[in-house]
Amino acid sequence: MADSTSMMVDRFIEMGFPAEKVRKALEHAGGRQDEEAILEWLVAHQENDLSTDIEGFSSSSEGVDMADFDDKSLGAELTEKDRKFLYLVEMGFAEDEVSSCIDICGEHESVEVLADAIYAAQVDRRGGSYGGNFADRDLSADDKAIGTSGGVKRKNVGDPLGNKRRPHNKQFGQVDGAFCSGPVVGFDLPNESTSTSIAEGPPYFYFESLACSRQRVRDESPFLGKQPEFVDSKHFSVAARERSYIHNLPTLGRFHINPTQPKTIHGVFPETAKWWPAWDTRTQFNCFRTMTAPATVFKKMRLVLAKCDDHQVYCKKILDECKEWNLIWVGPKNVAALDPGEVEKVLGLPRDHTRGFKMTDRYWCLGNSVQVDTVAYHFSVLKAMFPSGIRVLSLFSGIGGAEVALGRLGINLKVVVSTESSEMNRNILRTWWDQSKQTGELIQIDDVQRLKGDYLETLVRRVGGFDLIIGGSPCTGGKGHNLVGNELEQSSVFGHYSLILEQVKQVMRRM
Repeated sequence: MADSTSMMVDRFIEMGFPAEKVRKALEHAGGRQDEEAILEWLVAHQENDLSTDIEGFSSSSEGVDMADFDDKSLGAELTEKDRKFLYLVEMGFAEDEVSSCIDICGEHESVEVLADAIYAAQVDRRGGSYGGNFADRDLSADDKAIGTSGGVKRKNVGDPLGNKRRPHNKQFGQVDGAFCSGPVVGFDLPNESTSTSIAEGPPYFYFESLACSRQRVRDESPFLGKQPEFVDSKHFSVAARERSYIHNLPTLGRFHINPTQPKTIHGVFPETAKWWPAWDTRTQFNCFRTMTAPATVFKKMRLVLAKCDDHQVYCKKILDECKEWNLIWVGPKNVAALDPGEVEKVLGLPRDHTRGFKMTDRYWCLGNSVQVDTVAYHFSVLKAMFPSGIRVLSLFSGIGGAEVALGRLGINLKVVVSTESSEMNRNILRTWWDQSKQTGELIQIDDVQRLKGDYLETLVRRVGGFDLIIGGSPCTGGKGHNLVGNELEQSSVFGHYSLILEQVKQVMRRM
Protein backbone atom coordinates (compact mmCIF):
# COMPACT_ATOMS: atom_id res chain seq x y z
CA MET A 1 0.00 0.00 0.00
CA ALA A 2 2.82 2.36 0.93
CA ASP A 3 4.63 1.64 -2.34
CA SER A 4 1.51 2.33 -4.43
CA THR A 5 0.84 5.55 -2.54
CA SER A 6 4.43 6.64 -3.06
CA MET A 7 4.17 5.87 -6.78
CA MET A 8 0.97 7.89 -7.04
CA VAL A 9 2.60 10.84 -5.24
CA ASP A 10 5.59 10.63 -7.57
CA ARG A 11 3.29 10.57 -10.59
CA PHE A 12 1.56 13.79 -9.55
CA ILE A 13 4.90 15.42 -8.79
CA GLU A 14 6.10 14.44 -12.27
CA MET A 15 3.00 16.18 -13.65
CA GLY A 16 4.30 19.41 -12.15
CA PHE A 17 2.35 19.65 -8.91
CA PRO A 18 4.43 20.68 -5.85
CA ALA A 19 5.09 17.84 -3.42
CA GLU A 20 3.54 19.81 -0.56
CA LYS A 21 0.34 20.25 -2.56
CA VAL A 22 0.24 16.56 -3.44
CA ARG A 23 0.53 15.60 0.23
CA LYS A 24 -2.27 18.03 1.11
CA ALA A 25 -4.43 16.57 -1.63
CA LEU A 26 -3.81 13.06 -0.28
CA GLU A 27 -4.76 14.22 3.22
CA HIS A 28 -7.89 15.85 1.80
CA ALA A 29 -8.82 12.49 0.26
CA GLY A 30 -8.49 10.85 3.68
CA GLY A 31 -5.57 8.72 2.55
CA ARG A 32 -7.67 7.06 -0.16
CA GLN A 33 -5.93 6.46 -3.46
CA ASP A 34 -8.70 8.18 -5.40
CA GLU A 35 -6.71 9.70 -8.24
CA GLU A 36 -9.67 11.54 -9.75
CA ALA A 37 -10.53 13.24 -6.45
CA ILE A 38 -6.88 14.09 -5.81
CA LEU A 39 -6.44 15.54 -9.31
CA GLU A 40 -9.62 17.55 -8.90
CA TRP A 41 -8.34 19.03 -5.65
CA LEU A 42 -4.91 19.75 -7.11
CA VAL A 43 -6.27 21.53 -10.17
CA ALA A 44 -8.62 23.62 -8.02
CA HIS A 45 -5.73 24.57 -5.70
CA GLN A 46 -2.89 24.78 -8.17
CA GLU A 47 -0.16 27.33 -7.53
CA ASN A 48 -0.09 30.28 -9.88
CA ASP A 49 3.44 29.48 -11.06
CA LEU A 50 2.23 26.18 -12.56
CA SER A 51 0.72 28.10 -15.45
CA THR A 52 4.22 29.04 -16.63
CA ASP A 53 4.84 25.38 -17.50
CA ILE A 54 2.12 25.52 -20.15
CA GLU A 55 3.10 26.84 -23.54
CA GLY A 56 1.05 29.77 -24.73
CA PHE A 57 0.01 31.08 -21.34
CA SER A 58 1.43 34.24 -19.82
CA SER A 59 2.52 34.29 -16.20
CA SER A 60 1.25 37.85 -16.02
CA SER A 61 -2.33 37.04 -16.98
CA GLU A 62 -4.87 39.62 -16.00
CA GLY A 63 -7.58 39.08 -13.43
CA VAL A 64 -7.74 37.12 -10.23
CA ASP A 65 -6.94 33.41 -10.33
CA MET A 66 -8.68 31.30 -7.73
CA ALA A 67 -5.52 29.24 -7.55
CA ASP A 68 -3.77 32.22 -5.94
CA PHE A 69 -5.96 31.82 -2.89
CA ASP A 70 -4.84 28.60 -1.24
CA ASP A 71 -5.13 27.40 2.34
CA LYS A 72 -2.05 29.36 3.43
CA SER A 73 -3.34 32.73 2.25
CA LEU A 74 -6.90 32.34 3.50
CA GLY A 75 -6.37 30.02 6.42
CA ALA A 76 -9.12 27.70 5.23
CA GLU A 77 -10.46 26.15 2.06
CA LEU A 78 -12.62 28.51 0.01
CA THR A 79 -16.36 28.09 0.20
CA GLU A 80 -18.41 27.42 -2.93
CA LYS A 81 -19.73 30.99 -2.79
CA ASP A 82 -16.20 32.43 -2.58
CA ARG A 83 -15.02 30.36 -5.52
CA LYS A 84 -17.92 31.51 -7.67
CA PHE A 85 -17.31 35.12 -6.65
CA LEU A 86 -13.62 34.96 -7.58
CA TYR A 87 -14.34 33.06 -10.77
CA LEU A 88 -16.86 35.66 -11.96
CA VAL A 89 -14.52 38.52 -11.06
CA GLU A 90 -11.79 36.82 -13.09
CA MET A 91 -14.20 36.69 -16.03
CA GLY A 92 -14.23 40.49 -15.91
CA PHE A 93 -17.41 41.30 -13.98
CA ALA A 94 -17.32 44.08 -11.38
CA GLU A 95 -17.19 42.93 -7.76
CA ASP A 96 -20.35 44.84 -6.77
CA GLU A 97 -22.30 43.27 -9.64
CA VAL A 98 -21.10 39.78 -8.73
CA SER A 99 -21.92 40.27 -5.06
CA SER A 100 -25.41 41.62 -5.79
CA CYS A 101 -26.12 38.84 -8.27
CA ILE A 102 -25.14 36.08 -5.84
CA ASP A 103 -27.19 37.68 -3.05
CA ILE A 104 -30.30 37.93 -5.25
CA CYS A 105 -30.07 34.68 -7.23
CA GLY A 106 -28.58 32.57 -4.47
CA GLU A 107 -25.13 31.11 -3.98
CA HIS A 108 -26.25 27.70 -5.20
CA GLU A 109 -26.88 28.93 -8.76
CA SER A 110 -24.33 27.76 -11.31
CA VAL A 111 -21.58 30.07 -12.54
CA GLU A 112 -23.07 30.18 -16.02
CA VAL A 113 -26.50 31.21 -14.78
CA LEU A 114 -24.98 33.94 -12.60
CA ALA A 115 -22.87 35.18 -15.50
CA ASP A 116 -25.91 35.21 -17.79
CA ALA A 117 -27.85 37.29 -15.29
CA ILE A 118 -25.07 39.86 -14.82
CA TYR A 119 -24.41 40.10 -18.52
CA ALA A 120 -28.09 40.58 -19.31
CA ALA A 121 -28.19 43.55 -16.94
CA GLN A 122 -25.17 45.01 -18.72
CA VAL A 123 -26.88 44.56 -22.09
CA ASP A 124 -29.83 46.57 -20.85
CA ARG A 125 -27.58 49.49 -19.97
CA ARG A 126 -26.44 49.48 -23.61
CA GLY A 127 -30.01 49.53 -24.88
CA GLY A 128 -30.85 45.87 -24.45
CA SER A 129 -33.69 44.32 -22.55
CA TYR A 130 -32.83 43.66 -18.95
CA GLY A 131 -33.46 45.97 -16.07
CA GLY A 132 -30.19 47.81 -15.63
CA ASN A 133 -27.43 47.08 -13.11
CA PHE A 134 -28.03 43.89 -11.20
CA ALA A 135 -27.70 45.68 -7.91
CA ASP A 136 -30.59 47.99 -8.90
CA ARG A 137 -33.00 45.24 -9.92
CA ASP A 138 -36.10 44.72 -7.85
CA LEU A 139 -36.87 41.04 -7.93
CA SER A 140 -40.01 39.62 -6.44
CA ALA A 141 -40.05 36.95 -3.76
CA ASP A 142 -40.85 34.36 -6.41
CA ASP A 143 -37.88 35.48 -8.48
CA LYS A 144 -35.56 35.06 -5.51
CA ALA A 145 -37.03 31.69 -4.71
CA ILE A 146 -36.36 30.24 -8.16
CA GLY A 147 -33.25 32.23 -9.02
CA THR A 148 -32.73 33.04 -12.67
CA SER A 149 -32.14 29.70 -14.26
CA GLY A 150 -35.70 28.67 -15.02
CA GLY A 151 -34.49 25.17 -15.76
CA VAL A 152 -33.32 26.09 -19.22
CA LYS A 153 -30.68 24.08 -21.04
CA ARG A 154 -28.47 23.93 -17.97
CA LYS A 155 -26.99 20.48 -18.09
CA ASN A 156 -24.70 19.58 -15.18
CA VAL A 157 -23.41 23.13 -15.12
CA GLY A 158 -20.77 23.98 -12.55
CA ASP A 159 -17.38 25.57 -12.12
CA PRO A 160 -14.81 24.20 -14.58
CA LEU A 161 -12.45 21.40 -13.60
CA GLY A 162 -12.71 21.03 -9.91
CA ASN A 163 -15.78 22.56 -8.31
CA LYS A 164 -18.81 20.58 -7.28
CA ARG A 165 -21.86 20.50 -9.50
CA ARG A 166 -25.42 21.00 -8.44
CA PRO A 167 -27.40 17.87 -7.61
CA HIS A 168 -29.88 16.72 -10.21
CA ASN A 169 -33.18 15.52 -8.80
CA LYS A 170 -34.06 12.72 -11.19
CA GLN A 171 -37.12 11.66 -9.25
CA PHE A 172 -38.98 14.90 -9.84
CA GLY A 173 -37.24 15.95 -13.02
CA GLN A 174 -35.74 19.02 -11.40
CA VAL A 175 -33.29 20.94 -13.57
CA ASP A 176 -31.83 24.11 -12.07
CA GLY A 177 -35.00 25.14 -10.31
CA ALA A 178 -37.66 24.11 -12.82
CA PHE A 179 -39.93 21.24 -11.85
CA CYS A 180 -41.12 19.02 -14.65
CA SER A 181 -43.72 16.30 -14.43
CA GLY A 182 -40.97 13.76 -14.98
CA PRO A 183 -37.46 13.36 -16.33
CA VAL A 184 -36.90 15.20 -19.59
CA VAL A 185 -36.82 12.28 -22.00
CA GLY A 186 -38.37 11.22 -25.27
CA PHE A 187 -37.35 14.12 -27.52
CA ASP A 188 -37.36 12.91 -31.10
CA LEU A 189 -38.31 13.96 -34.58
CA PRO A 190 -41.54 15.95 -34.91
CA ASN A 191 -44.51 13.72 -34.20
CA GLU A 192 -47.13 13.75 -36.93
CA SER A 193 -49.85 12.75 -34.45
CA THR A 194 -49.44 15.73 -32.14
CA SER A 195 -50.64 18.39 -34.56
CA THR A 196 -53.18 18.50 -37.32
CA SER A 197 -53.16 17.70 -41.01
CA ILE A 198 -56.13 20.03 -41.55
CA ALA A 199 -55.55 23.71 -42.28
CA GLU A 200 -56.89 25.82 -39.39
CA GLY A 201 -55.59 29.24 -40.33
CA PRO A 202 -54.89 31.92 -41.11
CA PRO A 203 -53.65 33.09 -38.84
CA TYR A 204 -51.49 30.10 -38.07
CA PHE A 205 -49.66 30.21 -34.77
CA TYR A 206 -46.27 28.83 -33.82
CA PHE A 207 -44.90 29.12 -30.28
CA GLU A 208 -41.58 27.66 -29.16
CA SER A 209 -41.31 26.92 -25.46
CA LEU A 210 -38.59 25.70 -23.15
CA ALA A 211 -38.50 21.94 -23.19
CA CYS A 212 -37.36 21.53 -19.59
CA SER A 213 -40.53 23.19 -18.34
CA ARG A 214 -42.80 20.40 -19.54
CA GLN A 215 -45.51 21.02 -16.99
CA ARG A 216 -45.67 24.69 -17.95
CA VAL A 217 -45.87 23.68 -21.61
CA ARG A 218 -48.80 21.41 -20.83
CA ASP A 219 -50.43 24.24 -18.91
CA GLU A 220 -49.97 26.59 -21.85
CA SER A 221 -51.01 24.32 -24.70
CA PRO A 222 -54.74 24.07 -23.80
CA PHE A 223 -55.06 27.84 -24.29
CA LEU A 224 -54.14 27.33 -27.93
CA GLY A 225 -56.05 24.06 -28.21
CA LYS A 226 -53.01 22.02 -29.26
CA GLN A 227 -50.70 19.47 -27.73
CA PRO A 228 -47.03 20.37 -28.12
CA GLU A 229 -44.41 18.59 -30.18
CA PHE A 230 -41.29 17.83 -28.15
CA VAL A 231 -38.38 17.93 -30.57
CA ASP A 232 -34.61 17.65 -30.25
CA SER A 233 -32.65 19.54 -32.91
CA LYS A 234 -29.98 16.82 -32.89
CA HIS A 235 -32.17 15.10 -35.51
CA PHE A 236 -31.74 18.11 -37.81
CA SER A 237 -28.22 19.27 -37.00
CA VAL A 238 -25.04 18.40 -35.11
CA ALA A 239 -26.21 20.06 -31.87
CA ALA A 240 -28.87 19.08 -29.37
CA ARG A 241 -31.61 21.58 -28.51
CA GLU A 242 -34.64 20.21 -26.71
CA ARG A 243 -37.71 22.39 -27.24
CA SER A 244 -41.47 22.11 -27.41
CA TYR A 245 -43.54 23.63 -30.20
CA ILE A 246 -47.21 24.51 -29.87
CA HIS A 247 -48.74 25.22 -33.28
CA ASN A 248 -51.67 24.61 -35.61
CA LEU A 249 -49.65 24.17 -38.79
CA PRO A 250 -50.50 21.21 -41.03
CA THR A 251 -48.14 18.27 -40.69
CA LEU A 252 -48.68 16.49 -44.00
CA GLY A 253 -46.15 17.37 -46.65
CA ARG A 254 -43.40 18.64 -44.38
CA PHE A 255 -39.86 18.37 -45.75
CA HIS A 256 -36.29 19.06 -44.68
CA ILE A 257 -34.57 22.21 -45.82
CA ASN A 258 -31.84 21.87 -48.45
CA PRO A 259 -28.98 21.43 -48.19
CA THR A 260 -29.43 19.22 -45.14
CA GLN A 261 -26.84 19.72 -42.43
CA PRO A 262 -24.43 16.91 -41.46
CA LYS A 263 -25.36 15.47 -38.09
CA THR A 264 -21.88 14.60 -36.84
CA ILE A 265 -19.06 16.84 -35.63
CA HIS A 266 -16.61 15.46 -38.18
CA GLY A 267 -19.21 15.90 -40.89
CA VAL A 268 -19.49 19.61 -40.15
CA PHE A 269 -15.84 20.17 -39.16
CA PRO A 270 -13.84 17.45 -40.99
CA GLU A 271 -10.53 19.17 -40.24
CA THR A 272 -10.87 18.19 -36.56
CA ALA A 273 -10.84 14.44 -37.25
CA LYS A 274 -7.05 14.11 -37.46
CA TRP A 275 -6.61 15.56 -33.97
CA TRP A 276 -9.56 13.78 -32.33
CA PRO A 277 -8.41 11.29 -29.65
CA ALA A 278 -10.00 7.87 -29.65
CA TRP A 279 -11.26 8.29 -26.08
CA ASP A 280 -13.36 11.35 -27.04
CA THR A 281 -16.48 9.49 -28.14
CA ARG A 282 -18.60 12.55 -28.95
CA THR A 283 -20.32 12.68 -32.32
CA GLN A 284 -22.60 15.66 -31.59
CA PHE A 285 -22.58 18.84 -29.52
CA ASN A 286 -24.74 19.65 -26.53
CA CYS A 287 -27.05 22.65 -26.58
CA PHE A 288 -25.14 25.89 -27.10
CA ARG A 289 -24.79 28.35 -24.24
CA THR A 290 -24.96 32.12 -24.18
CA MET A 291 -21.27 32.30 -23.29
CA THR A 292 -18.07 30.50 -24.18
CA ALA A 293 -15.60 28.79 -21.86
CA PRO A 294 -13.46 31.27 -19.88
CA ALA A 295 -9.68 31.28 -20.31
CA THR A 296 -9.22 29.50 -16.99
CA VAL A 297 -10.92 26.41 -18.39
CA PHE A 298 -8.34 26.13 -21.17
CA LYS A 299 -5.50 26.92 -18.78
CA LYS A 300 -6.42 24.07 -16.49
CA MET A 301 -7.20 21.66 -19.32
CA ARG A 302 -3.90 22.32 -21.09
CA LEU A 303 -2.07 21.86 -17.81
CA VAL A 304 -3.53 18.40 -17.42
CA LEU A 305 -3.20 17.50 -21.13
CA ALA A 306 0.45 18.52 -21.23
CA LYS A 307 1.37 16.44 -18.20
CA CYS A 308 -0.59 13.24 -18.73
CA ASP A 309 -0.52 10.58 -21.39
CA ASP A 310 -4.08 9.45 -22.08
CA HIS A 311 -4.59 8.29 -18.51
CA GLN A 312 -8.18 7.13 -18.05
CA VAL A 313 -8.91 9.37 -15.07
CA TYR A 314 -7.60 12.49 -16.76
CA CYS A 315 -9.27 11.68 -20.08
CA LYS A 316 -12.63 11.47 -18.36
CA LYS A 317 -12.09 14.86 -16.73
CA ILE A 318 -11.11 16.44 -20.05
CA LEU A 319 -14.03 14.80 -21.86
CA ASP A 320 -16.49 16.13 -19.27
CA GLU A 321 -15.29 19.67 -19.93
CA CYS A 322 -15.36 19.16 -23.70
CA LYS A 323 -19.00 18.11 -23.41
CA GLU A 324 -19.77 20.94 -21.01
CA TRP A 325 -18.43 23.68 -23.30
CA ASN A 326 -18.74 22.05 -26.76
CA LEU A 327 -14.98 22.14 -27.35
CA ILE A 328 -13.26 20.77 -30.45
CA TRP A 329 -9.75 19.41 -31.04
CA VAL A 330 -7.58 21.77 -33.09
CA GLY A 331 -4.17 20.20 -32.51
CA PRO A 332 -2.37 17.49 -30.57
CA LYS A 333 -3.56 17.84 -26.99
CA ASN A 334 -5.11 21.19 -27.87
CA VAL A 335 -8.81 22.10 -27.61
CA ALA A 336 -10.68 25.26 -28.55
CA ALA A 337 -14.19 26.68 -28.42
CA LEU A 338 -16.24 27.15 -31.55
CA ASP A 339 -16.02 30.71 -32.77
CA PRO A 340 -19.28 32.62 -33.40
CA GLY A 341 -19.09 31.95 -37.14
CA GLU A 342 -18.90 28.21 -36.50
CA VAL A 343 -21.85 28.41 -34.10
CA GLU A 344 -23.82 30.26 -36.79
CA LYS A 345 -23.06 27.40 -39.18
CA VAL A 346 -24.37 24.78 -36.76
CA LEU A 347 -27.52 26.82 -36.08
CA GLY A 348 -28.24 27.07 -39.82
CA LEU A 349 -27.75 30.85 -39.89
CA PRO A 350 -26.00 32.69 -42.74
CA ARG A 351 -22.27 33.25 -42.55
CA ASP A 352 -21.41 36.34 -40.46
CA HIS A 353 -25.04 36.73 -39.39
CA THR A 354 -23.97 38.37 -36.13
CA ARG A 355 -20.75 39.94 -37.39
CA GLY A 356 -19.99 43.48 -36.28
CA PHE A 357 -20.62 43.02 -32.56
CA LYS A 358 -18.43 42.11 -29.61
CA MET A 359 -17.55 38.44 -29.26
CA THR A 360 -19.42 38.10 -25.96
CA ASP A 361 -22.50 39.74 -27.49
CA ARG A 362 -22.43 37.35 -30.42
CA TYR A 363 -22.23 34.27 -28.18
CA TRP A 364 -25.08 35.65 -26.08
CA CYS A 365 -27.51 36.22 -28.93
CA LEU A 366 -26.55 32.97 -30.69
CA GLY A 367 -27.19 31.03 -27.48
CA ASN A 368 -30.75 32.38 -27.59
CA SER A 369 -31.35 31.67 -31.28
CA VAL A 370 -33.53 28.95 -32.76
CA GLN A 371 -32.01 26.11 -34.79
CA VAL A 372 -33.04 27.12 -38.31
CA ASP A 373 -33.23 23.63 -39.87
CA THR A 374 -35.63 22.49 -37.13
CA VAL A 375 -37.97 25.45 -37.46
CA ALA A 376 -37.83 25.28 -41.26
CA TYR A 377 -39.10 21.69 -41.15
CA HIS A 378 -42.25 22.91 -39.40
CA PHE A 379 -42.60 25.92 -41.73
CA SER A 380 -42.02 23.92 -44.92
CA VAL A 381 -45.76 23.29 -45.39
CA LEU A 382 -46.28 27.04 -45.85
CA LYS A 383 -44.34 27.14 -49.13
CA ALA A 384 -47.15 25.52 -51.13
CA MET A 385 -49.88 27.24 -49.11
CA PHE A 386 -48.62 30.78 -49.77
CA PRO A 387 -46.98 30.76 -53.22
CA SER A 388 -47.25 34.52 -53.60
CA GLY A 389 -45.81 35.32 -50.18
CA ILE A 390 -46.66 35.41 -46.50
CA ARG A 391 -47.43 38.09 -43.90
CA VAL A 392 -45.78 37.39 -40.54
CA LEU A 393 -46.13 38.79 -37.03
CA SER A 394 -42.95 37.81 -35.17
CA LEU A 395 -43.10 38.37 -31.40
CA PHE A 396 -39.81 38.35 -29.44
CA SER A 397 -37.88 37.90 -32.70
CA GLY A 398 -34.34 37.73 -31.32
CA ILE A 399 -31.84 37.71 -34.19
CA GLY A 400 -34.46 36.56 -36.70
CA GLY A 401 -33.91 32.81 -36.84
CA ALA A 402 -37.54 32.16 -37.80
CA GLU A 403 -37.37 34.75 -40.56
CA VAL A 404 -34.15 33.16 -41.84
CA ALA A 405 -35.90 29.77 -41.88
CA LEU A 406 -38.73 31.15 -44.02
CA GLY A 407 -36.21 32.82 -46.31
CA ARG A 408 -34.16 29.65 -46.73
CA LEU A 409 -37.35 27.83 -47.73
CA GLY A 410 -37.80 30.33 -50.55
CA ILE A 411 -41.00 31.76 -49.09
CA ASN A 412 -41.53 35.38 -50.10
CA LEU A 413 -41.83 37.58 -47.00
CA LYS A 414 -44.43 40.13 -48.08
CA VAL A 415 -44.41 41.82 -44.69
CA VAL A 416 -42.84 41.02 -41.33
CA VAL A 417 -43.83 42.90 -38.18
CA SER A 418 -41.13 42.12 -35.62
CA THR A 419 -41.15 42.98 -31.91
CA GLU A 420 -37.76 42.86 -30.22
CA SER A 421 -36.47 45.03 -27.39
CA SER A 422 -32.74 44.46 -27.95
CA GLU A 423 -31.29 47.06 -30.30
CA MET A 424 -28.45 44.70 -31.16
CA ASN A 425 -30.88 41.98 -32.21
CA ARG A 426 -32.97 44.44 -34.22
CA ASN A 427 -29.85 45.56 -36.08
CA ILE A 428 -28.90 41.96 -36.85
CA LEU A 429 -32.35 41.23 -38.29
CA ARG A 430 -32.37 44.46 -40.31
CA THR A 431 -28.91 43.68 -41.72
CA TRP A 432 -30.01 40.19 -42.78
CA TRP A 433 -33.16 41.63 -44.35
CA ASP A 434 -31.15 44.07 -46.46
CA GLN A 435 -28.33 41.67 -47.38
CA SER A 436 -30.73 38.89 -48.40
CA LYS A 437 -32.48 41.40 -50.70
CA GLN A 438 -35.96 40.89 -49.30
CA THR A 439 -38.54 42.71 -51.40
CA GLY A 440 -41.21 42.95 -48.72
CA GLU A 441 -41.60 45.34 -45.79
CA LEU A 442 -39.94 44.90 -42.38
CA ILE A 443 -41.63 46.79 -39.54
CA GLN A 444 -39.64 46.68 -36.29
CA ILE A 445 -41.20 47.52 -32.90
CA ASP A 446 -39.08 47.77 -29.76
CA ASP A 447 -41.82 47.14 -27.18
CA VAL A 448 -44.30 44.26 -27.38
CA GLN A 449 -46.62 46.11 -25.02
CA ARG A 450 -47.41 48.59 -27.79
CA LEU A 451 -49.31 45.85 -29.61
CA LYS A 452 -52.75 46.43 -28.14
CA GLY A 453 -55.98 48.29 -28.72
CA ASP A 454 -56.27 50.73 -31.62
CA TYR A 455 -52.57 50.53 -32.46
CA LEU A 456 -52.73 46.77 -33.00
CA GLU A 457 -55.99 46.95 -34.97
CA THR A 458 -54.61 49.68 -37.23
CA LEU A 459 -51.48 47.62 -37.83
CA VAL A 460 -53.44 44.46 -38.66
CA ARG A 461 -55.69 46.31 -41.08
CA ARG A 462 -52.76 48.08 -42.70
CA VAL A 463 -50.99 44.86 -43.64
CA GLY A 464 -54.21 43.04 -44.52
CA GLY A 465 -54.04 40.57 -41.64
CA PHE A 466 -51.37 38.03 -40.71
CA ASP A 467 -50.90 34.54 -42.11
CA LEU A 468 -48.47 33.39 -39.40
CA ILE A 469 -47.86 34.57 -35.82
CA ILE A 470 -44.55 33.41 -34.33
CA GLY A 471 -43.41 33.62 -30.73
CA GLY A 472 -41.16 31.93 -28.22
CA SER A 473 -39.65 31.96 -24.76
CA PRO A 474 -36.14 33.34 -24.32
CA CYS A 475 -33.53 30.79 -23.29
CA THR A 476 -32.28 32.20 -20.02
CA GLY A 477 -35.37 31.82 -17.85
CA GLY A 478 -36.19 34.17 -15.01
CA LYS A 479 -35.98 37.48 -16.84
CA GLY A 480 -36.10 36.81 -20.56
CA HIS A 481 -33.73 38.65 -22.88
CA ASN A 482 -36.54 39.77 -25.15
CA LEU A 483 -38.74 41.40 -22.53
CA VAL A 484 -39.15 45.04 -21.66
CA GLY A 485 -39.38 46.01 -18.01
CA ASN A 486 -38.59 44.13 -14.82
CA GLU A 487 -42.25 43.35 -14.15
CA LEU A 488 -42.43 40.95 -17.08
CA GLU A 489 -41.38 37.43 -16.23
CA GLN A 490 -40.51 34.69 -18.66
CA SER A 491 -43.79 32.94 -17.96
CA SER A 492 -45.65 36.05 -19.12
CA VAL A 493 -44.13 35.74 -22.60
CA PHE A 494 -46.79 33.18 -23.42
CA GLY A 495 -49.42 35.41 -21.81
CA HIS A 496 -48.51 38.27 -24.13
CA TYR A 497 -48.31 35.96 -27.10
CA SER A 498 -51.72 34.36 -26.54
CA LEU A 499 -53.39 37.72 -25.83
CA ILE A 500 -52.01 39.31 -29.00
CA LEU A 501 -52.92 36.21 -31.01
CA GLU A 502 -56.54 36.40 -29.83
CA GLN A 503 -56.76 40.13 -30.51
CA VAL A 504 -55.41 39.65 -34.04
CA LYS A 505 -57.97 36.94 -34.66
CA GLN A 506 -60.78 39.22 -33.51
CA VAL A 507 -59.65 42.04 -35.79
CA MET A 508 -59.30 39.69 -38.77
CA ARG A 509 -62.84 38.36 -38.20
CA ARG A 510 -64.14 41.92 -38.56
CA MET A 511 -62.14 42.62 -41.70
